[in-house]
Amino acid sequence: MDKEILELLAEWHKNNEYQKIVDAILAIPEEERDYELIVQLARALNNLGDYETATEMLLGVEEEGKNDPLWYYRLGYAYYYSDRFEQAKEKFEQVLRMTPDDEDAGIFLDWCNQELTPEGKVEKLNERLIVAEVLTTGKTFRQRTEEFWQWFLVHEPELAALVEKHQEADTEEMIRLIAEGVSLISEEINFNIGGDYEFTFTVEGKNYLFYLLPWLVARMPEQLKGKWHFFPCMQGTGGESFGFQMYGKNVQLSNVMVGLKYHEEQNYFDVRFYDAQLASLGEDDCYNAFYIMMELTIGEAMSYIYIHQVDKADALEEGMFPLTKLEACITVALEEAKKEILMRPDERYSIYQMQFESDKDLRYDMVIGTTCFPELLRDYFNESTEHADKLAACGAKAVFLVMPMGNAGHSEMLKLRYELEDRLAEEILGEKGSGRENGILLGGTMGREHLYIDLLLYDMPAFMRQVGQLLDQYAYPFYLAEFRPESRLVALAHVDALVPEIPSVPGELAQRMITFMDCPCRWFAPMADADSLDKAYFEALEVGKKEGFVPILVTVDEALLACMTLNVNEQDESGFEIGRVRAYRRRMLQDNELPDASVYLKELTDGCKEEWEGEEQWAELMGEMKEGEANNDLSGYWNYDTHLTEEMLLVEVPVDCPWKVFAWLPIGDWNKWPDTSQLIAVAKHWNEIYGTVPALIAPDVLEFYTEKPVENAEAALHLSLEHYVFCPDCVEQSGENNTVGKRADSLLKSTIWYFEWD
Repeated sequence: MDKEILELLAEWHKNNEYQKIVDAILAIPEEERDYELIVQLARALNNLGDYETATEMLLGVEEEGKNDPLWYYRLGYAYYYSDRFEQAKEKFEQVLRMTPDDEDAGIFLDWCNQELTPEGKVEKLNERLIVAEVLTTGKTFRQRTEEFWQWFLVHEPELAALVEKHQEADTEEMIRLIAEGVSLISEEINFNIGGDYEFTFTVEGKNYLFYLLPWLVARMPEQLKGKWHFFPCMQGTGGESFGFQMYGKNVQLSNVMVGLKYHEEQNYFDVRFYDAQLASLGEDDCYNAFYIMMELTIGEAMSYIYIHQVDKADALEEGMFPLTKLEACITVALEEAKKEILMRPDERYSIYQMQFESDKDLRYDMVIGTTCFPELLRDYFNESTEHADKLAACGAKAVFLVMPMGNAGHSEMLKLRYELEDRLAEEILGEKGSGRENGILLGGTMGREHLYIDLLLYDMPAFMRQVGQLLDQYAYPFYLAEFRPESRLVALAHVDALVPEIPSVPGELAQRMITFMDCPCRWFAPMADADSLDKAYFEALEVGKKEGFVPILVTVDEALLACMTLNVNEQDESGFEIGRVRAYRRRMLQDNELPDASVYLKELTDGCKEEWEGEEQWAELMGEMKEGEANNDLSGYWNYDTHLTEEMLLVEVPVDCPWKVFAWLPIGDWNKWPDTSQLIAVAKHWNEIYGTVPALIAPDVLEFYTEKPVENAEAALHLSLEHYVFCPDCVEQSGENNTVGKRADSLLKSTIWYFEWD
């Protein structure tokens, strides 16, 4: 490697300029980066906290590094700060075998050993604790279900008339009406109504509904029973044949031939099918049509539970029979195998085994378990939240109980797991299928370090009120986590740790900030649901237009108060006197010599263009105007560690123009923010052109609100560039592949402008 480059990298490292090291090495063509450069790059990435990329880089030169203690050290460092303590321990042990006097490696090895003790593992869990309110906020599935049935009772006469006078009904109007009621549960639920007062929900591939709709149907009000017949999914035809029209084909179900193969050990079936008309369709259309016909024939639940693989045959094969006999054949095979015939997916539990190279998160230590909801597990290990999100949108929570096993034996823990599952089902969840249960047991898992019990809760608050009393009877710590990668934890029992508390009154810092504001303020405690905070702000915005004030949300934060105090006191940190604060505000509000915002923004733009060397790099920064997402929600109040909002003040600033808020709250000239005069000038500029008002101030965040997005692409692109030069991090630190053009596309859809100085 070039000696000058090495010296430059060493100088940057000495000055903690790690990003310069990364940029310089990545600018060298990949084929020209030798081992030493890669190790230097990994060190810089470690220092920047990008342990995943550092690990990837180091493993890419594993062969060259096997005799280099620095390679082991830096990989151990990346593993340690990724919480992969077993792997980190191995690397630091290797460092000490090669260089026994390496004190730093010895320290890290001690830390790894501490983390790997039962006490260390519990302490690591305790670092993830949040308050229970995070999981219990929002409308529950129980509440949504009750609202649906109340709606149905109100509209029952209209719905009955639809069944009785089908030919005379305004079908489109009735579909709209029913969709209105069903949407009280979810926008994704479809339905059929007709026959002998039959109301059928349909799953149509949204398999999470199999775990919700049976409970909804079980809660049908008594006054509807005997007249109405509700089904949680599409039922089979009982062998009846009829014509099926799709993709321009009219197929009689009895003419479609199928073959069946039963895998008794796994308790599922493979199906092969043949029909000349279906065979004439394209591959995707052919399979799609058959799946729908099969579900019509045997029902959605039986298809989901028992059909494993479906293949198209090229011709009629020996042993094939009409599709209309499929349900009967499946039933006979199950009876001959002495298997229970299941009609609810949440009753089919399967055993699974999994092994992972590292315990990168909870559940990655798992060995063997059971589940009736395999998609939820697949999501978790694919770092997806699709099914958890869909369940949560309906008010249900997919969660799992976590219990560190410490030094207890696995046989003892397995016995405890079964006991806990039984007691949770009987004493807390309630009888499955009764419609009165709080949730259902999805399964359980034994890990090398933890015991896990998986639950789907229809009423999270009710569960939380009861579960602690049961778990207190066992001498183990218990936690609850959502089915989300790196989920935060709620303490349930025997957790000796400081759980964050939600204050009920303003604390000393909030009181000092209220004194500094010197105007009406409303205090808000941290909350898991920000709806009331948003509502208060937008109501105050309307009231302020009439009463002559501008509302703004302000985070209760020591650094924020210190910044304002420094500006008032001209860099004196000795606290504030309200008289001096008032004098400062009078001076700032009376001073009309603001910088020209247009000139200021142009100067920033010109300076930025000089920094970006050449038109090609500038074009890369600008990017294409596409893929921008709408931003219509305030977010600067969220604390993503606690999953609660920060403690907040809604300040009614007594000024006649929105931009004067920054004269009252002098937050400029810190953490790379523009100074106060520049903030006022830019806010005035944007208000006069786009109608924006400052909406929220946090230590590193500023959000503006406008009643309607920018109206045309040219204006959006110009504005986005102004945003970038005003706050470069709003593009550079706002996710992968962000450009000025992408932000411009977002501005066409957004009423909230978000700025963060990271």
